[in-house]
Amino acid sequence: MNTQKMNEAKQQMAEWLCDPRELGEKPAKLEYVKTFTDPDGIECMIFKFKKTLLSKWMLGVVSDAGVFSEMQVYNEETAEKDAAECLDWLKTYWKDMEARQSGEGANEYKDETGRFTALILLSDKTWDKKQFRQDMKEDWGIEPAYEDGEDDESGEDRQGCDAEIFEVGTARVVLGFMDIPVPNGEAEQNAAMNYTWKEAVEVTKTHQAHIIVAIIGDHENPIEDGELFVKVIASLCKQKNAVGVNTNGVVYQPQFYFAMQEMLGKGMFPIWGLIWFGVLRTEKGFHAYTIGMNHFGKDDMEILDADEEPNELRDFLIGITEYCIEEDVTLRAGESIGLTADQRCQISRSEGVCIDGMTLKIAYRKE
Repeated sequence: MNTQKMNEAKQQMAEWLCDPRELGEKPAKLEYVKTFTDPDGIECMIFKFKKTLLSKWMLGVVSDAGVFSEMQVYNEETAEKDAAECLDWLKTYWKDMEARQSGEGANEYKDETGRFTALILLSDKTWDKKQFRQDMKEDWGIEPAYEDGEDDESGEDRQGCDAEIFEVGTARVVLGFMDIPVPNGEAEQNAAMNYTWKEAVEVTKTHQAHIIVAIIGDHENPIEDGELFVKVIASLCKQKNAVGVNTNGVVYQPQFYFAMQEMLGKGMFPIWGLIWFGVLRTEKGFHAYTIGMNHFGKDDMEILDADEEPNELRDFLIGITEYCIEEDVTLRAGESIGLTADQRCQISRSEGVCIDGMTLKIAYRKE
């Protein structure tokens, strides 16, 4: 390793940590660990640092993609894996931000299969982490398992930090507080898509900050990860300043996720908290569509120009979506589908009309 390059990176790491939104001061100790190259060819330098001499070592990364630390405890055995995961999550977020700033559609960069993400919109620039941890425990019996095996309830090593990372089973929950509104009015645009909430745009305009939510892991069981995603959002919505949830290209009311919490309490799958069922009026009737099936490795669906009641079309899509997810069924072009033995709706596949990407087109007809 070039000594000059390492020292420059070390200085970058120290300056980044001094930011009031991060560590807030110069670290007591800062040491270079190693360098690795990620699958995209980006060279990443791993550092470990301590806030005080008695604090635990924490992980930090300096790379061509930027400087960052999620303030997670440094683990020598998993340092490269942890750094790569943090960097991958960051690159995804900033890629989305770049797309939005360039004026591209919000759906241009869809979440990868199995990765659940959302933005919790806040009316002021505060986040009560202690309250969130308490709500997770009271609501779901989940006590965040941090990588050092402690619950980190004191928050001493995370004081002044804007990230929260913990594991539940095989899934990693990553939360990142951003003390700015969602850029370029994207949240307000998405709020306008929620036809069930008349005040969505007006309320969304009041947000001053947001919390990024991501569920990262192997996603061997996307249903379990989806339920965890809804649980985390429901608990975050109990923050006094939570005004909306931006996910699947729509902004939901916080109260909506309280209803999802009730569904989970009754042993029901919270399908509405994971898939958006949209309806658009056309000259010939209505378009109905889904957003979010990619989380489960499946195509989204569209019904086009159907001369039927919109609620009927939406309920049909809800039934088909629940069947596909809960039974792990993959629909294909040339097949037919229906909610009863007598209902047969032909399926084709082509470029989406209501949303970007390839979608399944269902030729809706009654029984």
